[in-house]
Order: sequence, then structure tokens, then C-alpha cells
Amino acid sequence: MGFAVPWMLLGLASIAVPVLLHLVERRHLRGRGFPSVMFVRRLEARREKRKTLRDRPLLLLRCLALVFATLAFAGPYVLSRQEAPARVVEHTDRVYLVDASHSMRLGGAWRRAVTAAGNDIDAMGADDRAAIVAFDEEPRIVFAMSADRAGMKATLRDLQPGYGGTGYGAALSAAQALLGDSEAPRREIVLVSDLAMTGAGRPPVVAADLSLRLLPAHRDVEPGAVVTDVGWRAGVDSQDGSRTFFVSVRGSGLDAPAEALVHVTVDGYAVAAHRVSLPVDDVVTFDVDAVTGDDGAARVTVDARLADGGEPGRFFFVAAPRRPVDVLLVGPGETAATGLFVEGALSLATDPPAALTRRTPDSLGVAEMADAEVVVLAGVDPSSAPLPSLLSGHLSRGRGLMVFGGAGFRSWPDDLADALPVTLGPDEIQTARAAGGIFLSADHPWTRSLERALGRDELDVDVHRLRRIVPADERHVLARHADGAPAVVAGDGTSGRVILFATGLEATWSSLARHEGFAPLMIESVRYLAGRSPVPAYFRTRSRVDLRAHLLDVARAGGADAAAPIAGELVLTAPDGRRRTFGDGQRVALLDTPGIHALRESTAGGLAAALAVNVDPAELLGAPLDAETFLAGVSRPSPGVAVNGGAAREPPPRLELWWWMLAAALGLFIAEALLSNRSGGTGGPERREAGAS
Repeated sequence: MGFAVPWMLLGLASIAVPVLLHLVERRHLRGRGFPSVMFVRRLEARREKRKTLRDRPLLLLRCLALVFATLAFAGPYVLSRQEAPARVVEHTDRVYLVDASHSMRLGGAWRRAVTAAGNDIDAMGADDRAAIVAFDEEPRIVFAMSADRAGMKATLRDLQPGYGGTGYGAALSAAQALLGDSEAPRREIVLVSDLAMTGAGRPPVVAADLSLRLLPAHRDVEPGAVVTDVGWRAGVDSQDGSRTFFVSVRGSGLDAPAEALVHVTVDGYAVAAHRVSLPVDDVVTFDVDAVTGDDGAARVTVDARLADGGEPGRFFFVAAPRRPVDVLLVGPGETAATGLFVEGALSLATDPPAALTRRTPDSLGVAEMADAEVVVLAGVDPSSAPLPSLLSGHLSRGRGLMVFGGAGFRSWPDDLADALPVTLGPDEIQTARAAGGIFLSADHPWTRSLERALGRDELDVDVHRLRRIVPADERHVLARHADGAPAVVAGDGTSGRVILFATGLEATWSSLARHEGFAPLMIESVRYLAGRSPVPAYFRTRSRVDLRAHLLDVARAGGADAAAPIAGELVLTAPDGRRRTFGDGQRVALLDTPGIHALRESTAGGLAAALAVNVDPAELLGAPLDAETFLAGVSRPSPGVAVNGGAAREPPPRLELWWWMLAAALGLFIAEALLSNRSGGTGGPERREAGAS
């Protein structure tokens, strides 16, 4: 039994009131006539009056009425009786979260983890149950909830750490989901980990009604050198075919600066050896010149170790082919300012680079259009001869077209209606409009890539003039002006890709060409129109990769006409020689082994590519967290609140008793009133007896 407002029980002291009233009440006796007492001798007598409780039944009713009234205001309740087994067994359900990330391979951490977990399993109670969840970035249940201790220990012996990073949040969520349906009196999560800092980015959350216990598996931190990143320098390739790579190295576990030896291998050939000084807590970056193939593709391996020995840190990197995107800029003149802006913006493109050619409409022919992957029209009318037929043939080959409005743009040719069905409004130029900037308004590959490049979803440019564009379908609108008018429309189909801007690049039309976002706008637009997605130089272990998309991206980067999707099987060969075959409906592979993987079509002469996979350098850097620091960062919400999808434990329903207490108090007050009236008030019988004497 409990009380909703327990402090109201102080009102029980009120039962002293009727008791005091009964004790201090004064009796008023009525006199009677008597003959003269003059002949009666006066005697001195001392009267002692001892006050006693009278009308005790009436006093009891009043006290009980006050007690029940006070209890009613305190809000008494009892928990509803729930079905329970005949015998309540105080047992524990627990989940062992076993860290199987790459950091557990180091410094004897895995051996200590298995020993600690095994000893804890041996100490379980006879009726205790447990499950085992192994985790890196993702958790996986390796042993379901059971009381089989021998099975648990056998699972631990067979378990091995992988090469992934550490994700405490996802692991704790999985453990809470397992314990969410448990009816055990005690529920516990046991984390077996080296507490690597790589998984400490977001504070993990554990429900307050779950116990969290740590079994730290400390690892010995030895000094070493860790390669944190490798890439190529943009725009510094030499004429002899060499490319400049940068290499970033950081010391791990250093108490003082140390010397490190770094060896760079390209396509199996040693190309450079560097001796660098590593500070205690900083990164050293240096450049390496390496000759690659004619297309710029290369497989790079970087080994780094301290000069006085130790295990080498290794990093893998694949430089994709770097065939530039051929861009043909068609404008009113080869010296027009709009062309200079476009050329300057595209000169910053690196992945892939852009090769720009400028032409006027009257100098165009089939030969000039043959190699162009993307055609850009700036300040010219696409309806003027010979552009409609040339552009139609260009788009039929799956190429790209970008058109800017301007003084020379007057109509949209019928030959391009299949690629982008739009018409121009009745007003050729909308003047003196407060159109405002360009706001991205659609979920589209072009808008997503531009948002990433800009870091925002708008270009705050001044638009003085724009051409009214009416698309056949609102789905073609990718961006709008502040007044709602379409700013960018696009077509994406079998007839090639088209992007049409409502405003021009001339200063009288807009400030777009002078805006800081113009270069990212041009680079992302050309990349999208050419179908040339950036090719990742490397992936992290436990990454999921769309193999068919990656193979197409590499092929396009090398200049292959790979517009059609890949059909047939793909073969992925891991660095240790393991082969996996992926059929027509299989696209995604989990890359779980560091090194360079080979990917190819199963047919002879098919496409081929390489994928570099690296362990997260954070798994190798820095000292692990201590238990107190880790627990201090764990968030503990209130009991009964669901955490990360885990089932919340609701308290059992309560049966409220205040109504019954209040009814009893009212009944007692009514009974007290009736009894008091019947006896003529408090002390009534005694008063009548006194009057009769």
C-alpha cells in the first residue's frame, strides 16, 4: 500500500482535537429548591475533580471519522495483483556485449576479454540466463538468451575480432532490445571492451532500470606510426606522367618526438622512402612524386614504422583513372566574359578534371561535337541553326547539355522536347523583378551534390532578369527564385541529361558568375551531366559498397562509354585470395578485410577495377578510456522511458482507495451526528443524572 500525497498523513494529529474537547468540557448543572440550611453546621470540605473521558463511543466515532478523512486526502492506493508463478526465482538476465573491433587485436586485449567474460559466466547463478552480442560498428547476436554456460564459453572461444571500428551506441541499443521483453527481476548489460576512444563520439544511452557493468580488457599501448590519410594533390601533375601524392602520418603512444620511416609503393614498385620526425600529438604531411600509368590509375601502398622498430602501419590507396571531362562551351564570342567565368570555374575541377573548348555557333559541326561529353550554351539561342540537330544528336548518345538564359536565348527547339519538355512564357524577359536568389527545392542527384559542395541549399545571388520557363511537369523544377518562379529545370532520360537556367551569366541579368558558389555550381553540374561520379580512393572496413555502381564509375573515369548497366556476374577477390561471386540481383558487398580488392566482370574482357580498404586509423591511435570516464559519459534517462527502441517497463496498475476512505469518513460523521442528537449532546446522560440528584 502507498500514498500519492504522503505528507497529508500529518493530518492524523487532528484526532487529538475531539479528545481535548471531551476533557475540557464544562458541565452546567441545574439547581433545585431546598429548605433553609441555617441550622446545618458548615463543614470545610476540599473538592477534587478528576476529569475523565465521557461518551467514549461518540469520541471513537469522531476520531475514526478524522482518521479516514485524512487518509482520503493522502491518496492511498495498492498495486493490482498480477499473475505470478507459484515460486518467485530471483534470477538475472544479462547480455554480454563483446567488443570485436580491430583495436581488440592489439596489445593482448582480446585474450584478456575472453578470459574476463569466461570467468564472469562461471560466476552466474543457477537460474541466470545470458546472451552474447559481438559488435564493431554494427552489433550481431552470436548467442541467444539461454542458461547454457558451456555454449556461451564455446561461442567466446570461436569468436575472433575483425577489422571494423567501435560503435558503443548501436551495441547498447541492441542489448536493450534483447532485454526489453525480459521478465527477470534483474536485467544487466555487461560490456567487455578495451574502451577505445574511436567509439566515444556520441554519448551512449542506457535506460535507468538496466544495470550496466564493465569488464575492461586493457590493451598494452606500444609506440608506433599510423598512416592517417593518403591522396593526390590537385593540379600539380607533371608533364612526364608523374602525380604528386600526399601522405599523413601520426605517432601513437609517444612520450617524446620520434623518427619514422615511410615507404611508398606504386603498382608494386618502391618509389619513395622518407624519414620524418613525428611530434607527440600532431600529424606530419609530406608529398611524394610517383609515376603512374598513362591514364593516371595507380595502386598505392604506404608503410610507416618507427625507426627503432615496431609493427608497421599500412595504408592502401587506389588512384582512379583521370580522363578529363570534355566540355564544349558555345557562346557569342571566344573572348566573351561569360566564357571566361565558365573556364575559370571549371579549371578548379579535380575529380574528375575538365578539359574546356570554346566555340561560336557558326563554327560548330559534327566533328566539333564528337568528343564533347557536356555542351554548355551561354548567351546563345539553342533554336538557331545548326544547333537543334547537333544538340539532338549529342543527347541521343547519352551526353549532357547545360543552357543559361540570357539576351540571346529566345526559344526552346522542338528537337529537344523529348529531353526536356518546357515552353517559354509570353514575356521574353521579366524585368525589374525582385526574384532574389536561387533556392534548391527538389530531391535530385544534382541538388544533393550541390548542397554537399555548398554546405547550404541556396545561392544568395542578385537576379535582375530571368526568363519565364513553364515545364510540362513540376518534377522537372530543381530550384526556384524567392518569388516562386522556376530558376533551374532539368530533364533526365534516355535522351541524355539537360539542365536549363532561367537567368543568364551577364552582369545585367544576374551576379551568378561572380558569386563564390559559381565554381561548385559548374563543377557539380558538369559532373552530373557527364555521369562522372567521384571515385572513392579508399573505403573503411565494414563498408557496404555497390559493386556495379563502383565499376561503372571507374569505367567512366577512364573514358569508357559505360552508359548501360552491367549485366552478369561480378567477381570480388580479397587480398587473402578469397573470391566471392555476385549475381545479377546482387549489388552490395561488405568489405571486411583491409588491403586492395580486385573487382571484375566474370566475362572475358569485361570491366575491372580495384578497391582499397583500410582500418579506421582511430582504432590505432591514443590511449583507451578508463572505466570511470566511460560511465560518466553514459546517459541514464528516467525509469520507464523507452531507450533506442527498447521496450519500456511500465509500473503495474494501481487500485485507488481514496474514494472508499472518503465514503467511510462521511458515514462516520453522519453516525456521530445521529448519536450526538440522540444523547442530547456531549455529556447528556450525566447532565440528566445531575439534575435529578
